[in-house]
Amino acid sequence: MADSRDLQRAIGLISRKITVSDCKFLVRELGMEEQDIDDIEHNYPGNTREQIYKMLLKWRRIQGKSATLEKLRLALIENENKDLAEELAKVEVVSLSSQFDDLTVDAEPSADTWENCPKMKDVGFKVRNNLCMTLNIEVKTGNDWRAVAEKLGFNMISIQTFQRSNSPMDEVLTSWCADVNATVEKLYTILNELGLTAAAEILKPLL
Repeated sequence: MADSRDLQRAIGLISRKITVSDCKFLVRELGMEEQDIDDIEHNYPGNTREQIYKMLLKWRRIQGKSATLEKLRLALIENENKDLAEELAKVEVVSLSSQFDDLTVDAEPSADTWENCPKMKDVGFKVRNNLCMTLNIEVKTGNDWRAVAEKLGFNMISIQTFQRSNSPMDEVLTSWCADVNATVEKLYTILNELGLTAAAEILKPLL
């Protein structure tokens, strides 16, 4: 059964694959009000990728638990985008609980520590894309997206799975974003601990 991580990953996939015009049809099919669509266009003029991402996130927030992967699939089919609907059917996310089974990790701050921090799932497309582009560049030492993934608690099997993607860091973020502790501040701290200052600077204005 699909969970919130599957839905977040699907939103990321759709935002990279459809036009803003198609996205408008899609979110209308899903029940979004025209005013919400207009507000997003007004807030992000000329930035179509950001508009698409924000529309899908807005739909998810409005619908809450009613926002499901199956509803996205059906709406895509209804809008004659069957190929993308089939891609969503293949969305799989490794359970975070299983990812920690074979890891020894340092004690993490309690959930309360990160409770009021900005969440990574709310970060805009442009910032997220810049972050991924920076971290996706692999270096011989492994101090890139792979080090970040390991620090976030993903095991080697998960990391190897992410590596097959065109944007491994995006897959890492999508899987991690369902965690209540997936905050901008936490990732910023990890990036600095790893010495990935260029990536950390991308997040700094959001703190």
